[in-house]
Amino acid sequence: MEFPETTVSAVAFTPPPPSYTEAIQSPQPLTPPPTYGEAVGVPPLQLNNITSPYPLLSISTEVTPVHQTQQVFVQPSPHQVYPPQLLGWRLGDAPTVINCPHCHHQITTSVLYKPGSAAWGMCCLLTLLGIICGCCLIPCCIQAFQDAHHSCPDCKRFLGTYFR
Repeated sequence: MEFPETTVSAVAFTPPPPSYTEAIQSPQPLTPPPTYGEAVGVPPLQLNNITSPYPLLSISTEVTPVHQTQQVFVQPSPHQVYPPQLLGWRLGDAPTVINCPHCHHQITTSVLYKPGSAAWGMCCLLTLLGIICGCCLIPCCIQAFQDAHHSCPDCKRFLGTYFR
């Protein structure tokens, strides 16, 4: 088996950088390093040139306090306005503590249970299964099948219904 001829290319040898101690012992240059504009080759910006696309902005070191006063006139309202409340989502099947939207008192609602669609649906289902002679009306007596009608105990006004 023959090996192809390899060519050796000449690589320029660069000496390694000086160590830290050698670098701090060497004399420092007397001229400062070039600025960004000098290093890149951009001419320096002329301050008196009005047509310069990049004007220099100066930041003022002077602070001047500004005092502003504003008078606010409040006109008294003849009656207190309460925002409307959506009570349907708060009412459940048990008495609930809410603020009455009519008399504006914090109350525990009075609940009256009445047979609703769930009770009458169970009655119909029991009748179809052959349970008659009044036994099909048992769901109308069970609270778990009845709708809850909420009212205010103070002003006696209707607040909402929780449907089953």
